[in-house]
Amino acid sequence: MTPGRVARSAAPGRICLAGESLDWMVGGPSVVAAIDRRTRVSAHLVDTCAGLTIRSGPPVNVTRHITASALGRLAGDALDHVQAVAYQAGQLTGRDPMGELHISSELPVAAGVSSSASVTSAVAAALLVAAGIEPSPRAVARLARAGEWLTGSGAGWMDFLAVAHGGVNLVEASEPPSVRLLTSRLNTSIVLVDTLVRRATRDRLLDKRRRWTRADPDLFAYVDAATGLVDRIAAALLPVPPDPVEIGAAVTEAHVLLARKMRCSTPLIDACVEACIGVGADGAKLTGSGHGGCLFALVAPERVGRVLAALASLPVRTVVLDGADTAGVQVTRDAHDDSEDREGSTSEGWQTWAS
Repeated sequence: MTPGRVARSAAPGRICLAGESLDWMVGGPSVVAAIDRRTRVSAHLVDTCAGLTIRSGPPVNVTRHITASALGRLAGDALDHVQAVAYQAGQLTGRDPMGELHISSELPVAAGVSSSASVTSAVAAALLVAAGIEPSPRAVARLARAGEWLTGSGAGWMDFLAVAHGGVNLVEASEPPSVRLLTSRLNTSIVLVDTLVRRATRDRLLDKRRRWTRADPDLFAYVDAATGLVDRIAAALLPVPPDPVEIGAAVTEAHVLLARKMRCSTPLIDACVEACIGVGADGAKLTGSGHGGCLFALVAPERVGRVLAALASLPVRTVVLDGADTAGVQVTRDAHDDSEDREGSTSEGWQTWAS
């Protein structure tokens, strides 16, 4: 392709220890942890291009070609989130991003680990860098969320702030939202369990919003109890070292609360949670919107084998995460903004944009 502005980015997924949905319900808090599985984006922008090509590799494997005049018209498929962020980036910078976006991800899609916030944040960061704008976590989160809102998802702040900042954070989703780092990583092994059941996140969110509008008493009970659990987990994470038993117990209580009040668990998720706790996991819960997708268990390293064995007979896929890479959005830019600079171009190393 013709030389232009090249930027690369990577964004993590996340698990939620407690506080799902409080962001959009009451602008409330959550405790979230980045996980070491990432979405990676390469942006090659050329001002003379007549359109934008989005190439999404695994796990989506879709390509879309968009003319400049059609950038704001979404097609209703898996790439809408990416196109919407590109459109919003054009609105922000005054210059539509034309050229190519290449995307791949290690995260399962529609599984409760913020795959959509990961891809929109990675795209946002790459486009901001290519436009010469510093991609601070707040700037990335705002642009990524603006893109998702264009698709009609109505997503709250939690996922975008968790992904952009990395680490383990207390997120307050008020306006303006705030993020407080509790610790850089969870001092335990994480067994991520994918039930391989996919759900329509937007439909599930709309259903919860309807229940909230109808003043469902279970949702009000959830808000009160979940807020208390967020505070409890945040407090338990501050000592050095933190108490894994106390954190795990509160995480499991958060799962029970989601299952009973939000009614978003499934028999398979509950069976996995029970299996993990039964063989010594400190805690386990679903993560995200529920109705399928992933759960996680917090497990002392010496008990990981027991947990994996307990899950082996269930129709799930497991992966053990050690929390080695919990940084937020990372970016790099190839310094050849035009063909005249091509000869002496260099590439900066990965840089993590701290909060």
